Amino acid sequence: MQTGAVLTIDEAKNIETVAEMPDKILAVKWSPTEEHLVLATGKFLLLLDSQLNPQKETPIDEDELEALRASISWSADGKLFAICYNTGKGSKCLQRNMQLEIIRGPAKADPEGGLIQSVSEKPVEGLLEKIAIMPSGSYVLGVEDKNNQVKALIWEKNGLRHSEFLLSKDKIEVIDLGWTLDGLTLAVAFRVERGAMISFYQRVNYKWYNKNTLTLSSDICGFKWLSKKGRLLLIRTDGKASIYQFESTITGSVLRTREEKNFAGVAVTDSDTIYISHFDKSIIPPPMSNYQIRIPNTILKACYSSSYLALLSSTSLILLSTTNYQNIITLTDKSLTDALTQFTATQFLFLEYSVSSYAIIIIPSKEPKQDQIFVLTIIEGKIEKVKSMLIKKVVNICSNAKYITSGKEFIKGINSAYFPLVACQVPSDEKYVLVQYESKVISMLVLDTLELLDFHTSPQLFQQMLSANLTGHESIIGLTEGRKLYINTVLFAEDVTSVLVTNDLLFFTKSTSGTSHLFYMYDLLGSLPVPSVNVLIMV
Repeated sequence: MQTGAVLTIDEAKNIETVAEMPDKILAVKWSPTEEHLVLATGKFLLLLDSQLNPQKETPIDEDELEALRASISWSADGKLFAICYNTGKGSKCLQRNMQLEIIRGPAKADPEGGLIQSVSEKPVEGLLEKIAIMPSGSYVLGVEDKNNQVKALIWEKNGLRHSEFLLSKDKIEVIDLGWTLDGLTLAVAFRVERGAMISFYQRVNYKWYNKNTLTLSSDICGFKWLSKKGRLLLIRTDGKASIYQFESTITGSVLRTREEKNFAGVAVTDSDTIYISHFDKSIIPPPMSNYQIRIPNTILKACYSSSYLALLSSTSLILLSTTNYQNIITLTDKSLTDALTQFTATQFLFLEYSVSSYAIIIIPSKEPKQDQIFVLTIIEGKIEKVKSMLIKKVVNICSNAKYITSGKEFIKGINSAYFPLVACQVPSDEKYVLVQYESKVISMLVLDTLELLDFHTSPQLFQQMLSANLTGHESIIGLTEGRKLYINTVLFAEDVTSVLVTNDLLFFTKSTSGTSHLFYMYDLLGSLPVPSVNVLIMV
């Protein structure tokens, strides 16, 4: 590329020169469909077909500026691409179609210092050439290093800046940027003095939240989101590759009995800060909140119980009293901390009983197809026991139905015939959880002994799994990645976007062809027909 030569390498590692460019090549990128290749030099852009035959050529800059460095990113359908190039006086970014035409809009940027700014009209000082176009092509992500701050910039097709958020106040070297295929999560890989790191961001109500930051064991030169949801391929500088699985969960306060006050707590994590809103006091949607609390490390997981909001970081378990969030209990265990420094927790559950509480944490193991499970027994704000063992790969964990109903005995209702489930041995008390393995098998894990009891084989792997009392014994309600809602082995509803079980009520939402959702609420002790509009709210 430094000489301007375009080379091909076949499976036998034979190298052939197929084209010679007059200038060195600054960037080259295949489209996702592999039907086109875009090649950029300091002065020209060239579009080639899959056989590397030239199709179109145009100057890289309409004002005849010369590029020194460049980066190219494609939309998922291969019909648009963005190119950001540095001219020595700043960087400029343009989106082009397959005719190499610049995508323009009627809106124009304000004069220097105005609210509306553009990255496509002239070079922008401090704008780096690293970019990542959203898979839909609607927005482009870039990075600005200016005034001792590194910011992520997001701009529209026409180059007008749409939003921004802070990445770091410290000096960092950005390695790569990328969106998930659904455009809901973006990742930023960067280097600091202590090594390579990668941060994950998601947006709620126009605010971008840092959901996790990982310190990588090896340096990387780039990454790629894979087609499977949440899987990230890291390309290491030592020639090896690693795959990470990214998952996000939603937790909220749970009404366990009709008599218990529902404080309707909503917690949103942002790096080392948690934003807490109490919807029974005031409807304050994120990023506004009733409370903002910082802890020493990035928050990995959060889980509500009746009295506590439990937070899991890379070094400790933190319990915040839900009374006023002022009483903070920090619990540490060396064996757990050692495990968390090697792998990030994949599952976290905090259960509170009358005398003791339990923190259940699932962490990947070095052993293939196995996880390590930790169960912490907590009494009067102190860790009394820590038990751990290896377990088959876990994809889901949830509390049991008796816990949700505060120990209420199972009642055999009219739904037993419709949602059959083979009865099995059930622990004598309610101190157990349900775990689903990659094999779809669901087991009961007894918390005090770590005994595993076979329970059920589900028809699908669930993205979210809940338990309920609706057939006279423990029953499973599961939502798949394909938005199908199952009750035990029966497909109950499709196009389901969210689900919640609280006490003896089932709630779920369904998408429609329009912009609204359908909201359903069922009494689990009553009849559960094929979903019809029982209680319907347009949201």
